[in-house]
Amino acid sequence: MNPTTPRPPPLPAKHSRNLIWLIVGSVLVVSLAMCGGFFGCLWWLFTGIASSGTFSMDDYRCEKNRDEIALLKEEWVTVHEGKNGDMIPAADLAQMLAESEGKLVCPLDPQKSVATSYEISPIGADPKCKCQALHEQKHEEQKKK
Repeated sequence: MNPTTPRPPPLPAKHSRNLIWLIVGSVLVVSLAMCGGFFGCLWWLFTGIASSGTFSMDDYRCEKNRDEIALLKEEWVTVHEGKNGDMIPAADLAQMLAESEGKLVCPLDPQKSVATSYEISPIGADPKCKCQALHEQKHEEQKKK
């Protein structure tokens, strides 16, 4: 090759800038679409839960109370080497529940006491809410709205 052979001229800078803007714009559009889809999915999920009437703060608080009672039972098992099927003695149970300062009450319980709110159950079984009929009644009322 002869050093004087003409070379093609370089691409104008305008074309390379357009390509960069096309790539940046495409990335932005795809990113916004993905974020919009994500937030749209979350919105759909939360509005679906709220409108179905199957979730309420009372249900949430009741579930949290039952979880707390289950933890208290586990602590008792650890300290007293309890086994599945054992019943917690009334004195120990009264002491455990007294330490919770009366917070472990179902929000729908009209009498507002642990004894009328929850069935503690033997070791190995989950505590049960004695106000389940009131929870179901509230769900039915919410469905009618």
